[in-house]
Amino acid sequence: MGDLDDAIQTLETALNYADEDPVEIYENLGYLYLEKGDPEQAASYYEQANTNMQEDMNLAFGLINAYISEGNSEQAADMLENLVAEYPNNANLRNVYGTQLYQITSGILQDLKQAYSSNDTMLVEQIKFEAEGMGDEAETQLIEAFKRDTSNTEYLESLAVFYNNLSAQYLSLLPVAFENDRASLESKAYTLINFAIDYYEKLVVIDPNNEEYTSKLSVLKTLKTRKTASADN
Repeated sequence: MGDLDDAIQTLETALNYADEDPVEIYENLGYLYLEKGDPEQAASYYEQANTNMQEDMNLAFGLINAYISEGNSEQAADMLENLVAEYPNNANLRNVYGTQLYQITSGILQDLKQAYSSNDTMLVEQIKFEAEGMGDEAETQLIEAFKRDTSNTEYLESLAVFYNNLSAQYLSLLPVAFENDRASLESKAYTLINFAIDYYEKLVVIDPNNEEYTSKLSVLKTLKTRKTASADN
């Protein structure tokens, strides 16, 4: 009947009378707290289920979703890394894993922006290396997801969004980057833009009436055109 609070109260009361390891109750409480919008408590109950996540995909995804909902991409990625190793042909796992790796990459690039602003040369070099490696791994996972199910538009869109968002991250570094880094950062950004254009073009072919796809494609092509015109001048 949609009464999450009563359902939660009933299950928490049931814990007092349950067996030593009430996995099902913990899992249900995790689910209900996630539905209620309390990912931290949801994660706590999913963790208390204390079972082999690799053998219980529902529980694993519940905990992963709880971590994602509370913005904990690193713990989500740690779980996903193990699951992808166990189930390498599961396209959905790879897609979610790649998306979380992008979120981590995004955070690293924000750290890079701060390092540039602080004029910390050694830290800049370290973070650039980390960002490149994490971004490459995110790209690999998203590509592998799409390879395993090329008919799935969601995986195609994940790649388009990844390239679009990562290119924007690199462009945002230009105003604060060291002078001798700007050319390579800009080159990286426009390489990513070209990939984003390719994937949004594929999406527009599949769904020509999707305004979001056509709008993103138009913006990306405008950026590319301006860059080309600037280079010609």
